[in-house]
Amino acid sequence: MDIPHILSQNINSGRVVLFLGSGATIGAKTQSGKEAPKGNDLANILSKEYFGEEKTTKTLSSVAELAISETDIHTVQQFVKNYFDEFEPAEFHLKIPTFRWIAIYTTNYDLVIEKAYQRQLSKTQNIQCIYKNSDRVDEVLRTTDSICYVKLHGCITKIDDLTIPLILTPDQYVTHKRNRDRLFNRLDEHGHQYTIVFVGYSLDDLDLRQALLSLSETVEERPRFYTVTPSLSDAEVRMWEKKKITALKGTFEDFINSLDLTAPVALRNVSRVKKQHEIERVLNNNDLELSSKTLELLSSELVFIRSDIPTDNLTPSDFYKGNSYGWESIKESYDCRRALTDTIISEVVLLEEVERNTIVDFFLVKGHAGSGKTITLKRIARDSAVEYNRIALYWESSNKIDVNAIFEICERATDRVFLFVDKPSFHISEIMALIKRGISSNTKLTIVSSERGNEWNMECEPLHSYTSREYKVPYLKEKEIKDLLDKLEKFQCLGLIKDLSREKQEEAFRNKAGRQILVALYEVTMGKSFEDIVFDEYNNIEPEQARLIYRTICALNRLGVPVRTGIIHRIFGVPFEIFKQKFFSPLENIVQVINSSNNDDYAYQARHPLIAEFVFARTMLNEVDKEDLYFDLIGSLDIGYSSDKKAYREIIKAKNLMALFNDPLIVRRIYDAARQIGEFDDYYHQQIAIFEMKRKNPNFRLAEQHLDIAAEIAPYNPTINHTRSELELQKAKGGNVLERERFLSRAREYALDNIRSGYDNNNSHSYHTLCKVHLEKITTILNAQVIDEKTLKELIKEFVTTLHSGLQKYPSSEFLLEAESKLSSLLNDNKGAIASLEKAFSMNNASTFISIALSKAYIKNENVPKAREIMETVLEHYPADKTCNGRLAKIITDHYPQENELAEYYWRRSFTEGDANIENQFWYARQLYINKKYEDSKHYFAITKSKNVAPEVKSKIRGPVFDKDACLLQIGGSIVRKDDSYCFVRDFASGEVAYLSKRNIKDPLLWEQIRIDTQILYNLGFNYYGASAFNAKEFDL
Repeated sequence: MDIPHILSQNINSGRVVLFLGSGATIGAKTQSGKEAPKGNDLANILSKEYFGEEKTTKTLSSVAELAISETDIHTVQQFVKNYFDEFEPAEFHLKIPTFRWIAIYTTNYDLVIEKAYQRQLSKTQNIQCIYKNSDRVDEVLRTTDSICYVKLHGCITKIDDLTIPLILTPDQYVTHKRNRDRLFNRLDEHGHQYTIVFVGYSLDDLDLRQALLSLSETVEERPRFYTVTPSLSDAEVRMWEKKKITALKGTFEDFINSLDLTAPVALRNVSRVKKQHEIERVLNNNDLELSSKTLELLSSELVFIRSDIPTDNLTPSDFYKGNSYGWESIKESYDCRRALTDTIISEVVLLEEVERNTIVDFFLVKGHAGSGKTITLKRIARDSAVEYNRIALYWESSNKIDVNAIFEICERATDRVFLFVDKPSFHISEIMALIKRGISSNTKLTIVSSERGNEWNMECEPLHSYTSREYKVPYLKEKEIKDLLDKLEKFQCLGLIKDLSREKQEEAFRNKAGRQILVALYEVTMGKSFEDIVFDEYNNIEPEQARLIYRTICALNRLGVPVRTGIIHRIFGVPFEIFKQKFFSPLENIVQVINSSNNDDYAYQARHPLIAEFVFARTMLNEVDKEDLYFDLIGSLDIGYSSDKKAYREIIKAKNLMALFNDPLIVRRIYDAARQIGEFDDYYHQQIAIFEMKRKNPNFRLAEQHLDIAAEIAPYNPTINHTRSELELQKAKGGNVLERERFLSRAREYALDNIRSGYDNNNSHSYHTLCKVHLEKITTILNAQVIDEKTLKELIKEFVTTLHSGLQKYPSSEFLLEAESKLSSLLNDNKGAIASLEKAFSMNNASTFISIALSKAYIKNENVPKAREIMETVLEHYPADKTCNGRLAKIITDHYPQENELAEYYWRRSFTEGDANIENQFWYARQLYINKKYEDSKHYFAITKSKNVAPEVKSKIRGPVFDKDACLLQIGGSIVRKDDSYCFVRDFASGEVAYLSKRNIKDPLLWEQIRIDTQILYNLGFNYYGASAFNAKEFDL
C-alpha cells in the first residue's frame, strides 16, 4: 500500500488518531484457528445460537434485539463475551503499539488491541481503556507514555455494568451515548485537531457516517482524514475526496505493514508534542492537547491571567491619564484599591460551589464612563488568579468570543473557570451561548463583565435574566482617596497638588468625589476642567493631519471600537509604516497602537472612550463636519472585519443618528452612503424604518417599504416584527377612527406573532407593545362622551391577561410595570371609568379581570375593605383562580398582617408546583417564614433562588416584618459568620439565620467592629434568597 508522505510524517510525529471498526479485527484468531467474524458473521452466529438458523438476512442489531427479547440482555452479552474472549491478535496487530498515536477509538467489543499492547515489549506507549464519562483520563495523560483506548460501544470486560451495555440493538444505537457522550465529544475534538485514520469500516457503515457527521461541517478547517478500505470504486474515491477524506485501498494488515516498512523505528519514538502554553499547568483534566486555534487565541485575544503575565511598557503618568490597555498597570499596582474589588472577590470568586445558585453564573460590574470599571475588572481577574489560585481568563478584544475555545479549556479544568469580559453589549449572543451550553453540559464557569449603565439597560436586556448579581462602581470613598494619593505620590504624578499638605490634597479630591475617577484625576492634578484639558491636548497636536487622524480615531472609539489601520489608510492615505514614521511621535501617549491578534492588522485607539467622546463633542460642532466625517468613515469600513461591522452598526443606528443630527435630510444622505454596505442587510433597512417612523414629520410609507425589504432578507428576525408593531402603533396615533382601529389591530397581530413563535423570548418588548395597544384603545373609550362599558370590560380583561403573562416571564420589566401604572392612572383619573367598572361588576361579579382592575383602583383610592370584598366575592365563583388568589393574598398581607394563616392559605392557592409564577411563590415562602414554618419556607426560597430573573429583582428586600403598631419590627440576634462584604445573623428568638449585607448597616464603624457572636439589632425583610436583615445597628443593652 502507498502511504501518503504527509500521513507518514504525522504518524511518525505521533499526531494521528486511529478509529477502528470491526474490520480491524480481521486476522485475529483463536487458538483453535477460528477466525474473527467478518461482515454479517456475528448476526449469523447469534441467529444460530438463539434461533437455530445458520444464515440470516437480518442485521446484527435486529437479531440481537430478538435474542434479548427471547432471553435477557445479560445472557446475550455473556454469549458475546465468551465468543470474543478467545481471539488473539495477529502478527500485524502487534506492530500497532510500536507507533505513537494521539488516541485510539473503537466500536469493537473485543480485546485484540489490549492483548497486542500487553504482548508488545517494544511498545512506545501504554494504553488505558476508557469506557464511560466517569473514567479518569488525567491519570492516563500525566506522562507522554500513555494514551487512551476509548471503547465507544462497550467492552466484553464490562458486561456487568448495565450503564454501558454493549451496543447491539436498535434502541441501544439510539441511546448509545448515554454515559459515554463525553467520549464522543473527545473524538469530535480530536477530529478538529488531528488526522484520523478510519480502519475496518465500509463506506456506508452507520458508525463511520455518525462519526463524520459533525466533523464534515467544517471540512476546510479540519485536517485531512483517511480511510483504509479493501475495495473501492473510482466513484467512491471521488465522493470521499470531496469530503476531504482520502481512501487508501487495502486491509488494515496492508496499512500497518506498509507503515512498518516506511517508518524507521527511531522516528516512532519521538516524544509526543509538548504542552505549548502556561495554562496547561492548571488544566488537570487535559486528556487532549489544546487545539492550535485555542493556543493562538491564548497568545492574542484570550489572556490567561498569571503572575508573570506579559505586559507592555506603560508609565504611571499614562495610566493616570486614562490608558488602561494591557496589564502593566495592574501588575505594577498603579491602581488604587477599591472596596468593590474585595466585595466581588468575596461574593463571586471565593464563593463555595454549594453556595452557587447555578453551575454557570454571570455577574456584572457597571458604572459611568471613566468610573474605573475596566480597571476594577482587571484587578479582580488578576487577584483571583494570583492571590487565590483561580483559573482566570480575560477576553481582551471587541471581536466575537470563541465559545468553543472557552469550553475547550473548561472541559480540561477540574476547577471552576472564571472568564472576564469587558463590554458585554458587544458579546450578547456569545455570553448567552456560554451560559446555555455551560448549563446543559454541567460546566463550572463564572463570567464577570463590566459595562456602562446605560448600555447595559438599553442593549443588554437578553442578559438581564441570566445575571446573578449586579455591582455598581461607586464614586471614590475616603479610604480610596487616601490610597489613590499614596499611589500618585509614589509614582510622582501629583501634578499641581504636589506641594499642598496632605489634608489639602484630600480635600481637593473630596471636592471632586462626586465625579468619575478619570475626570477627578485630570481636574485635581491639572487644575482645569476635564473637557478643557482634553481639548487643549487636541489643539496642541501638530501637524494638522495628525490632529485630523486623532479626531477620526476618536469618532469611532467613542462607539467602543478600535480603528483598524486600513481605515486610516483609506481616509488619509497613510499606511501603518508611514504612520509610524510621521505620526507616531506627535500622537505618542495620545493614541495607542494595538494588535490583539497574531496577524499584522494593527489598530488605533484613544487612551479612553470618555476622552474620545469629549474630543468628538468639542471638535465636531456643526452638522456638516459630522456628515463629512461619517461619509469618510462609511466609505472606509470593511465589514469583513468584526470591529468594522460593529462600527458600521453603531454609525447607522437610528437612535444614534437622531441624537447627532437635527436635519433629517443629512440622516437620509448618510443612509444613502451606507447603502453600498447595507443593501442586503436586514439591520440596515430596519434602522432606516425606525428613523422614518420616529423622526419629526414621519414617513410611514417609506418605513413600511424598508421593513418589507428587511423581512424579505431575514424572514425569521423577530425584531423586524416588533418594529412593524411599533410602526402600526405610531400610525394609529395620527389616524382617524377607522384607520386607528385597523392600525392597532395590526400592531396587536405582529406582537402576538412574536409571542406565539417564541422568537422574542429574550425581552418583554412584544408584551409591552400589546399593553400599549390595549391602553390606546382604553384611552379612546374613556375619552368618549359615553363609555362603552362592555368593550371597556373586554379591553381591561385583555390588558390584565397580557400584563400577567408578561410579568411572569419578565418580573422586572420596567416597560410592563410602567404600563400597569399607566392603566391605574387612567382609571383613577376618570370617575366614569370607576363607575363603569362597578356597574360591570354588579352585573357579573364572577368576572375575574374586572374584579382585579376594580380592586386595584379601590386600593389606590384607599378603600381597602371594598377591594378585599370584591376579591372574596369573585373567589366564591372561582376558588381555584390563581391570579385572584394572589391578589387577595396581597391585600391581606399588606393591610391585614394579623391574619397570617389566611394569607398563607391564599398565597398557596396562587400558584401550582413548577409553574412560572415565581413572585407568588416568593410571597408564599415569606408567609411560611412569618408563620414560623421555617423548613417549608426554605424549600420555596430554594425555588425562587434558582430562577433566572434580573439580579435587582432577586436581591431586592421586600415584605418587611412589622410589629402590632405597624412599625418595623426590631429583632435582636448574634453574628454567626462574617465575610468581606456580608455576614449572617441568628435571631435570638427563633434561632433562624438571616443574610446581612455590609450595605445594609447604617454605621460603617459597626461593620469593622462586628465579629462572630457580636450582638446587633436589625429589621427583617425578604428577597428571593430568603430572610434578609437591614437597618442593622449596635445592640442597645
